[in-house]
Amino acid sequence: MHSINITSSQNISIQVDDEPSELWSVSLNSADFPIIADLDRDGEFEVIISSYSREDSHTRIYCIDSNGKIKWAYKCQGTYGRLSIADINEDGKLDVVFGTNGGRNFVICINHKGKLIWKTACDGWVHQWYPCIIDLNKDGHKEIIVNNEHGNPFFLNHKGRKKSFFNSDFETPYAPVGSPIAFDIDGDGEIELLMKAFDGNFYCFSKNGDVKWSYVLEDYYYSCTPSVINIDDDGTLAILITKLRKLICLNYDGTHRWNASIEDGGIWLAPTICDINNDGDPEILAYGSWSSYSHLGDTLYCLDMNGNQLWNYTGVQLFPMIADIDGDSENEIVIGKSRKFVTINSTGDSEDLLVCNRNNYAASSCLGDLNNDGSLELITVSYISPEVTCYTIPSSSNKASGNWWTFQGSYQHLGYPDTDGDLVDDVSEDLFYNTNYAVSDTDNDNMIDGWEIEYGLDPLKDDSQLDFDKDGYTNIEEYNKALNPTKWDNRIKLYVLYLLPLWVGILAAMTYSYIKLRPLTPKIIKLLQSIETTIRFQIRYVFLGKPYTKDELAYEHATKMRIKEERKKLKEDTIRDRMI
Repeated sequence: MHSINITSSQNISIQVDDEPSELWSVSLNSADFPIIADLDRDGEFEVIISSYSREDSHTRIYCIDSNGKIKWAYKCQGTYGRLSIADINEDGKLDVVFGTNGGRNFVICINHKGKLIWKTACDGWVHQWYPCIIDLNKDGHKEIIVNNEHGNPFFLNHKGRKKSFFNSDFETPYAPVGSPIAFDIDGDGEIELLMKAFDGNFYCFSKNGDVKWSYVLEDYYYSCTPSVINIDDDGTLAILITKLRKLICLNYDGTHRWNASIEDGGIWLAPTICDINNDGDPEILAYGSWSSYSHLGDTLYCLDMNGNQLWNYTGVQLFPMIADIDGDSENEIVIGKSRKFVTINSTGDSEDLLVCNRNNYAASSCLGDLNNDGSLELITVSYISPEVTCYTIPSSSNKASGNWWTFQGSYQHLGYPDTDGDLVDDVSEDLFYNTNYAVSDTDNDNMIDGWEIEYGLDPLKDDSQLDFDKDGYTNIEEYNKALNPTKWDNRIKLYVLYLLPLWVGILAAMTYSYIKLRPLTPKIIKLLQSIETTIRFQIRYVFLGKPYTKDELAYEHATKMRIKEERKKLKEDTIRDRMI
């Protein structure tokens, strides 16, 4: 076990103990839901987590590698926001998007190195809900849908600019709502947006923000992030909504389907969907709680797809995770219970999985093969002490499968696992993309389905040798280099085949013109000199792979001034010659 402690002065101490199940632990001031992601797409996963410090009233977004070492931290004002992951700036790497509420309210996007890409000011708190990231209009650029406390959800484009607000006015302020989700629920090929609003109603919006339908919840007190479920197997999806003591199922058109009453407590957390008993039909896992931060233990309910309760299990904390822990081709439920984690099978029977060594209450967690060793790791954040801890699961094997990357399983937050680890949840693969959710590379072209889907390639056909953006790199080369296959990014080809010959040609033309005295006009010479200087510095920048230093900038400025003086002198000489 590695124990890493971080103080306000950023001192780090490492302690090594002989504990087989715990790999490492990082002490933070406080922490929210962790995410497992390979941000730089180098084949090594990181843990991304937000932490709030009361000492300086700032949030820090930490990126921790698979060995428990902090790679970087991004600091911003305000309490921690919920994190979403996607390639926003279209450079082939994954970026982090989140909201803040400190001083001014912002939606912030940082890159895979923890550097700011953009931040956009907005009205009201936006930190409580996950930004929903999706390419709504299929133009190759992602949109970010953000909810806020004033009931005015809005769109941002991939550059952080507000595109439009939803075409609806919500009149009831300060009521909690859930995070928005996006899916084609009616099978028409167009994305719908689903969210609870501040007027106590549940809404379905078109991709343009127009209301398609609404459902009256009459519930102002419980947050509601919906889930979707395939019941009829007809290309449409039903919607699951939680409210006080009740789970509601709606058809794709907003008509009511069924209610399931939960008498023991409030149901405010988003349902989790999975076929636990391998009967071909999905089961629904609903978590009942009176408090969003209760560590005393609450109840997990398992229902069939028609809302009938199959069993319940008491004494658990927060969100269930789904994975095949022992490699027997049957999914287990993994969930925290007091100071340990348990697995629950399809009949509601449980076994202890691991004990939290630090006397902590197990809480928000994620699950995946963090260090690529063939076994699953579990990342958890405690209620009692602000630590994020990584455990290796003793019973997992090379046949273990299932990834629970973050809240609600996948980066799309739909309540489903990502069984094959291709970064797309199972329901999207099965119903929307027609890919195999048990195989990460459906077309066997050595590019995972999630990457092909993200950049508009065909996950059902081998297109590895095509060059989508005509930059000289095939799609498989772009994949291996962690580049964007839809963006011209072959800089070597650009400069060697195009700009370098142009530069040489300009130098030759200038040399010839000086030898022949003045065959070129001063205006043309000025243009050639300007182009030559720009290309020269651009070539130096690309091939050295670093930005200008202060001395280089001063040299460039001096060069431009020299050219300006020479041009001025040439003009004066030309005027004088004409007068003679």
